[in-house]
Amino acid sequence: MKKFFKNNLIIIIIVAVFLLAAGIGIFFVVRGMTKQQEDIEKQVKNIDEKYKQFSDASSAISEKRTKIYNEVFNNVYYVDFSSKDESWKTNFNEYYELINNVHNDYKDTITICKKYNFIYESTKQKCESILKYYEILINNYVTDYKLYNENIKKYNEWTNSNTNYQKLDEFISKEYTEYVDYNGNGEIEHY
Repeated sequence: MKKFFKNNLIIIIIVAVFLLAAGIGIFFVVRGMTKQQEDIEKQVKNIDEKYKQFSDASSAISEKRTKIYNEVFNNVYYVDFSSKDESWKTNFNEYYELINNVHNDYKDTITICKKYNFIYESTKQKCESILKYYEILINNYVTDYKLYNENIKKYNEWTNSNTNYQKLDEFISKEYTEYVDYNGNGEIEHY
């Protein structure tokens, strides 16, 4: 009879240790899932906030771009280039700073949007919008930057036969000189 109790006691201890180990394992799994859920909810809230701010940043860039098009690309003649060069470069520097600010303010959000596949439809749409319009902003800047420098090259060629005008330097962008595809759709989007 003692042997029977001894064997049962060993079995009960083994089962108890097994249940305790399983309970601890389940506790850590649930705790990890809870932490992960908290992180995701924090990212969703961050994306909601950044999405609201993105519209304002995009509007400022759009206004600067419109100003550049009106002053630099519309109804401009070679004879006016040298007198307006400094103002144009100032506008392009301001344009660059706006783009750079958006890049710095949204690079974490863009990384998060590319990393996670959110199940919340509204968050997914906000991420898609941020990625798409961020790509458009960068690619518009690249297009404008290249167009401006192409116009300066043509102007400089024109000065070869019109020696009364000085040659101008191209605008040198510190970054954002190539087109990007942040949303991963294989297309270079810009307006």
